[in-house]
Order: sequence, then C-alpha cells, then structure tokens
Amino acid sequence: MSETDIAIIGMSCRFPSANDPDAFWRLLKEGRSAIRRLDDAELIASGVPKAHLADPSYVKAGAFLDDIEMFDADYFGMTRDEAEMLDPQQRILLECATEALEHSGYDPERSPHRIGVYAGIGMNTYALTNLAGLFAKGSTVDRFQFMLASDKDFGATRIAYRLNLRGPAFGVNSACSTSLVALHMACISLLAGDSDMALVCTAHIAVPQKEGYFFQEGMVFSPDGYCRAFDARAKGTVIGNGAAVTVIKPLARAIADGDTIHAVIKGTAINNDGAAKPGYTAPSIVGQSRVIVAAQNAADCSPESISYVEAHGSGTPLGDPIEVSALKEAFDLGNPRTMPCALGSVKTNIGHLEAAAGMAGLMKTVLMMKHQTLVGTLNYQTPNPELNLSEGPFYVNTEVKPWLTDGVPRRAGISSFAIGGTNAHVIVEEWTRRQPVRPHWSDGILVTSARTPAALGQLNDKLAHHLKIHTDLPLGAVSFTLALGRREQTHRTAVMGHNTPDAAMSLALRDQSRTVSGTASPTASQRLAFVFTGQDVSSAAAKHLYQAVAAFRAAVDQFLLLADDGWRAIDVFANGGPLASLLFQYGLAEALKRWGITPAAVVGASSTDILAAHFAGALSLFDLVRLATGAEVRVVPAPAVLPWFSAEDSRPVDAYSFVPMPLSSARISSGFSPDRGVEFLTGRNLVPVFLAPAVRQAEDTSLVLRLLATLWVQGVAIDWQAVRADADNRRVALPTYPFERRRFWIEPQREQVIDDRNEAPQGDRWRNAYAAANAADRPDVIDGYIRHEIALILGIEPQEVNPNTRFFDMGIESLALIQMAAKLAAMMDQSVAPSLLIEHPTLGQLVASFAPKEDDDAINQQLIARLSRRATGAGRLTERSS
Repeated sequence: MSETDIAIIGMSCRFPSANDPDAFWRLLKEGRSAIRRLDDAELIASGVPKAHLADPSYVKAGAFLDDIEMFDADYFGMTRDEAEMLDPQQRILLECATEALEHSGYDPERSPHRIGVYAGIGMNTYALTNLAGLFAKGSTVDRFQFMLASDKDFGATRIAYRLNLRGPAFGVNSACSTSLVALHMACISLLAGDSDMALVCTAHIAVPQKEGYFFQEGMVFSPDGYCRAFDARAKGTVIGNGAAVTVIKPLARAIADGDTIHAVIKGTAINNDGAAKPGYTAPSIVGQSRVIVAAQNAADCSPESISYVEAHGSGTPLGDPIEVSALKEAFDLGNPRTMPCALGSVKTNIGHLEAAAGMAGLMKTVLMMKHQTLVGTLNYQTPNPELNLSEGPFYVNTEVKPWLTDGVPRRAGISSFAIGGTNAHVIVEEWTRRQPVRPHWSDGILVTSARTPAALGQLNDKLAHHLKIHTDLPLGAVSFTLALGRREQTHRTAVMGHNTPDAAMSLALRDQSRTVSGTASPTASQRLAFVFTGQDVSSAAAKHLYQAVAAFRAAVDQFLLLADDGWRAIDVFANGGPLASLLFQYGLAEALKRWGITPAAVVGASSTDILAAHFAGALSLFDLVRLATGAEVRVVPAPAVLPWFSAEDSRPVDAYSFVPMPLSSARISSGFSPDRGVEFLTGRNLVPVFLAPAVRQAEDTSLVLRLLATLWVQGVAIDWQAVRADADNRRVALPTYPFERRRFWIEPQREQVIDDRNEAPQGDRWRNAYAAANAADRPDVIDGYIRHEIALILGIEPQEVNPNTRFFDMGIESLALIQMAAKLAAMMDQSVAPSLLIEHPTLGQLVASFAPKEDDDAINQQLIARLSRRATGAGRLTERSS
C-alpha cells in the first residue's frame, strides 16, 4: 500500500439500459448492447424532419437514456421555473451525486469531511434546441438566470450548494477525456490536502434524445449504428448518453473510516499531444504512449503486472491502430511478460459517452475487479490487420470468463483520449481485504427516512429486497450505514432485527411488533421529559444492559464508585428494590445524555424525587449517591436548571422548598403510572421518556433499542456515532433514495408561452386594476399580482400560496425576488426596491407594507387576517421540505 493510493468508495450512474452500477454489471455480463434502432414514429416525435428518414445516409441508431425530462425538484428545494430551465445534464448529476454519496455511506450534513466536486459536463443542447430565443428576448435578470441554468461552469458549484459540500468545486472539461482528467484533478486535490473526499461527476446527455445522425465519409460516426472496436469492419463510433459519479478518498483514511473500497487508484496521468501530429483533431502515438508510461510510473507498477486495458476504443479506422501502437510502445518498456493482457471497449455496449466516456470505462473495470470476471467486447470478429495484435501482449477479449492472474493483484489501465489532444490514463488495482466486524448491541436497529410516506415505503421495500439477497452483509454495518450515511428526513421508520435476514423479514412484512413508524417533529429534541418512576426493573435486563452497553456501564460504575461501599452493579441489580430501580434509571438517563438526548424537563415520583432533582440540576451526583445509599445527611438543593415536575400532583417543584429524603425513607408511589404521565406531559407539549417502562423487560438490549427507535422516529436528534463509539463501524453499499420525479421540461414551441407572461395585455390588466382601485383596496391587487407571480415560479395555484411563509422557505431565491420587485414596480408605476422583499419576507408582510399609512396597525391586522383566510384549505404548503 502506498501513501498516494486513492480508494473508490462510492459509485452511481445513468447509462443506457442501466440506471445503477448493478444494472450496468448485468448488461456487461450478459453481453448486451444498449445501442438500439429507432423507428420512424419515435424520430418524428423527436422532431426529426421527415426528409431525413428517407435519406440512406441517415443512421437511425444511438444509445439513449429514458425520462431525461423527469426530476425530483422538491428533493433539492428547486422551484418549477428553476428546474425547467436547468440543463438536464446538471439535474441528473445532482441525483447521481446524491446516490453516489449514499452508496459510499456518507451524509454530508453530518460528515466532518471537506468534500470536493470535480465536474465535467457536455455541451448543453437543451439550451440550444429548447430554450433558444429566451436569452435574446429576456430581461437582464432572465439572461442571468438562463446563464446560471445553462452554463457548465455552474455544474460543480450547484452540486456543492445543493448537497452542502464544502471542499473545492469547479468544472473540468477536455472533450472526450473530460472524466478521467477530472478524476486526475480530484486525486491531486486529495493528495494535496485540499479536500478529504471528492466527487468526480461527468455527464453527456443530448437533447433531443431519440434522434439519429448523418453518416459522412471521413467523420468519426459509424455508417450502420454499430461500434466495432478493433475489428476489421470498424468504420466509426456511435454516440451514447449517460452520467456517472464516483466518490474517492485517500486509501489509508478509507480503511480507518471503515469504508467499502471497490478498487484502488494507484496512479493517474494527463498530457497533451501538442502540435506533433497531422492536425488538431488527430490522435498521436507519442502523446498517448507517454501518458500511459507516466501513469504507470505514478502507480509504481510495471507494464507486465497489468492484465487488462480498458481502451478508448472508439472503433474508428484511424483511432484504433494509433491507440494499439501507443499501447505497444508503452508496454514494450517493461520486462518479459508471463501472461497476456486483455483489451476491451465499453463503447461497444453503450456507445461513446463523450465527456463521460472515461468514467464508463473506469466503472466497467472496477465492476470486473469486484466480480473477478472479464466481460467481452461486442461486435468483434476479425482483428483489424493494422493493429498487428499478434506482435504484442494484447488480445481482444470477447467472452465472459474468470479474470485470472499469476498470483499478482488484478491491475488494469484505463485510457481516455480527446479531440484536441488531451490524454488521460489511470491505473487501478483490486481491493480484496475485508475487515472483521464484531457484534454490537446497537446492531439490531435499522433506521430509514424519506420526504414522503410513498418514498419511505419504496425505500423500505428496496432495502428489504436487498437484505434478503445479501444475507452475508453484517447487520452492524447496515445499521451504521443507515444511521449515519443517509439524510435524516421527515417520514421515518425504525425496525429491529436479530440478524440481517431477520431484519429483512421485519421490513418486508412491516412487523408491527418490531417496527416503529412516524413523522418527525423538528422540535422534538427540545421537548423531552425524562420520567423517573418507582417501577421495579428486571434484574436480568439490568445485568444484560450493564454488560452490553458501555455508556450505561460507565454511568453505573461512576455512581457506585462514589458510593464507596464496595458494591458491585451485578449484586445491586440482583437484589432488586428501590436502589436497583434508581441505579438502572440513572444509568439509562446518563447513557441517553451521552448519545445527545437531553431533557428539557424531568418528572419524579416519590422514591425517584431525588433522581429527578439531580437531573434538574438541584442535587449534585455526590449528594444523590449519599441519599440513594441511605445516608442521613442534610442537603440544600441548588436552583433547578430544567422544568421539574412532581408526578404526585403534576405540578412544578419548587427547588427552594424541596426537602430531599434518603431513598430508604421515601414512600413508594402507588398512584403514578406511565399512562397518567403521558396525559400530564402531553398537555404541556412535552415528549415523555420513561426510564423504567412498566412493560416486562426482555433479557437483552431490546428495551434500549425500542426507546431509541421511538425517539428517533419522533424526530429526536441522536448521536449515532456516540451510540456506536465502541463498535467496529463499517459502511456498506445499500439501496439509494427513491426519487419522486416529475416532468420539468420546456418544449421548443413553449418559448412564446413563457414570454407571454410579460406581454402587454397581461401586464395592462394588473396595472389597470391597480390604477382603478382605491387606496384601501390596492393591497388586494398587490396580493393577487404577487400570488400570480409566485404561482408561476413554483408551478402551483395562486390560492395555494401561504401568506405567512417566507419567500426563501418557499424556494424563491434572490434573483427571482429581484425580478418580482421589478415587475411589481412596473405594475404600480413606482419604484420598488428589491430590498423591500427582504425586509418584508412573507406575502402577508409585504402586502401589509403597502397599506395606507393612516391607521396602520388596524389595517395591517385586517389585511393579514384576510390573507390568512385565503390560504385556508390550500391543499399544498409551499415551504421547502427538509
């Protein structure tokens, strides 16, 4: 292992006929081609002129993505207008980046890592074909919004913004070698310490998708829609569409962090051909061979240790012979070989993905390493004689077979070469080491969440299916990954299981006895009340908790150490009684606090009044221990720092009048019950946390697991890292979020419709209404106009706009507010500063600011009441979901 080794810890993709890495592997292993023929109806629907269809040089083939117009804008907090205008390449990269981070097991909101973004994106043909004219006709703000949505410069920073990534973020573009150049830059960033993790994001998605191309002699495109890399019949490539994201990290840190390591990047290199070639678009043997040698040197590996090369392999008559010649030249510098080296090209499966081509080749190679299997290159029958393959170590692999080596690690090179001469080569090596995982008491709780109940159901189904298939996954690794590697969202499920198959069954069947579901409240953590009762506890359960749960054990040991009576926890619990109950509840309450679960209030019943007093801040631990162990001491309580209630009368306790009694003198409460406690606390908007449940406690940690499950589902923040502080924490690849996509698309002919929003008749209607209204009624006109504008931005009905929701919380950003102020000024025929919408950040407040100045308070109150009534019954809130 070298200190410059970089681990690949996460992957996601949208390739033709493969929407994730598993589907991509199936396509490769089954030897399928995603390049398909289009019928005339599909082509006409895409806007292809009928004259093209009869032209024999028009090739009706390509490798396409489905549903590029679909996007989960709500997940990323985008308005309809923003989502519709945004380049589909950037939309899909946002989803892929989210999936890749989840695949790696990281939630950026809770990760300390500085995560960088290196993004390479193809030409935005959506802007050219569907949005042409908007820029020319638009206002200054329109043009600025168009630029932000269309220019590839903003792809990386948009991902960083939407996912809250705080490392470097910038675009990388070098035509066909873009993705491997971006990978090289990301590796350099990690090694330089600029970032701790990095996302390498690449996409090429053309609009319209389903169209063919004209074959022209001398160009790089295939005359028949087949890519025949290295074959004697090779006459060109086929353009494909796709996007891919990889997550990388220094290998040493990935091992320390318990990441799943899919493969290791041993070395990368980039260069340019310069002018030593026939023309700007021509490839160069010298440039390609030099970059391959440079990558091998960076990896400190000899050519003979490399047993596979994923070639650029575009299937062009000029490109293939030059590439093989460059490979031979680079590999001839090594020692004599004992094994041949296979060649392959993923372009025969999914076409040439241009900016994303190298990433497709890298992902194919990594998957082959993980499965220790070589897959075949398609459409290869007779070797191109100009390659002279018989004179070197290379052969074109055409079958699925085990990837065998002579006792050395599986190692491969991946090439990506571009028009313009920027070349990139990467050396990757397999990773086969697996770190053992010891069982931990918290393994048995799996948590999932989603924005909506429907998405949560889909996610749980996907997870149950995955765990049913992958029963060898350590349950603790699954638990840790779900707890810390996913964004915590509103609709939640927590399921308990003894092992992976058992958890899969509970999820699939929605076993109510072991599943807790609910909707998280954002204020739950601030409304917890620790309830201490005189309830007896099971000695066996207490003993098991003491032995299994380190935080509980540490608290109990600290308590008994202060007692200084030589007592052992096991003996205290075995003897039972009030002291055992108090010690159990103290240990559990302290454990919860160490896991980030702190009370806003405490409740005590007679025998546990002193315990409540301690957690309210009125009694020190030393005084609590003395009173609990029967010492007759006079204790003067300190002022309480938390609301403190008595379960006897449901009233607040006055610390100054509280007389703490030794536990041995306390009366055991007979009238207090958990049911009464729930009623008493919920009336005060508090969430009760019973430290000694009335139900019979199992002789394991299920009591704590269910308590954590219940609290988390309610929205209580739990420090899962602290819960698993003494565990072997590993991250594993699990199913990713099921996006709820909707259509966000501007058809080419819709330009005029959008432009009509600003046409004179519409503007005149509002201006005339405003001019005709008297001073008292003009705020109503302003309200209607702003509702209309917000509805256009958000894609909702005007009556659905909540007048009490902040504009920013609706998802309306500063540029839209600037434009709204300008339109409002035009409608009112007076100056309206954009800052006014910042100073009055809700519809209700903004409209009220235009009320006549006399009797301001009364008029404002009437306006706000009137506006609120309008929002009553609206079926959809416009707040941005968490």
